[in-house]
Amino acid sequence: MTATPRRALITGASSGIGQEFARQLAAHCDEIIITGRRQERLQQLVDTLRSQHIQADAVPADLNSTIGIAKLVETIRQRGPFRYLVNNAGFSTLGPFTEQQPASQEAMLSVHIQATMQLTLAALAGMQQAGCGYIINVSSLVALAPFGGLAVYGGSKAFINNFSAALQQEVAAQDIKIQCLCPGYTRTEFHQHAAFDQFDASSVPDALWMDPDQVVRESLAALHSESEHVMVVPGANNQAMARKLLQQQLEALG
Repeated sequence: MTATPRRALITGASSGIGQEFARQLAAHCDEIIITGRRQERLQQLVDTLRSQHIQADAVPADLNSTIGIAKLVETIRQRGPFRYLVNNAGFSTLGPFTEQQPASQEAMLSVHIQATMQLTLAALAGMQQAGCGYIINVSSLVALAPFGGLAVYGGSKAFINNFSAALQQEVAAQDIKIQCLCPGYTRTEFHQHAAFDQFDASSVPDALWMDPDQVVRESLAALHSESEHVMVVPGANNQAMARKLLQQQLEALG
């Protein structure tokens, strides 16, 4: 009987954390499928993976569109089951909520919430049939406490945290593991967009920055361990910050 190939689908894989997940999951998979909006970037990564004798394909899609989400749901249906799903695609704006364009805030909800829900639902069908699977939902430290200027971003990531924890309760008996990854400052292109023109990266101490490879290594180490923790905060400094933020929230309850 032929074993089912171990496949991974990674969103937002044209750069940063998503790109690094594709590289590191290659050691655990027979096939890597990556998606994002920048087709040229995706193809470069596919070419790199194939040069290392890794089966890889790109499925360009915009998760801020019904068509883009539907395209990936159909990819999961046709090419599954998938052993891994990494819901990594995301972006943020910076500034007061009342000064943001409604379209940009609605796009965040589509990418962070709608796409995550629909891709997770599609992937779970195959994982449940196979009796195993891993889902990583990339959230943020910002999800642990309210931050002015990041109202919709933080709110959408807080949804990811709660959704992931509740989902793990539902699928634990089926040998499916859900992880909610909450990185802090990471050296990617995330802060290099026009929305962050007023953000001064040099004002953040070097000790608080992590590289994507570190973030992904800690994520996968936790995923493949015996740990039952859903939330994973990479980096000792980020873990200390997370504890502080959560303590502040407890104290705010009075």
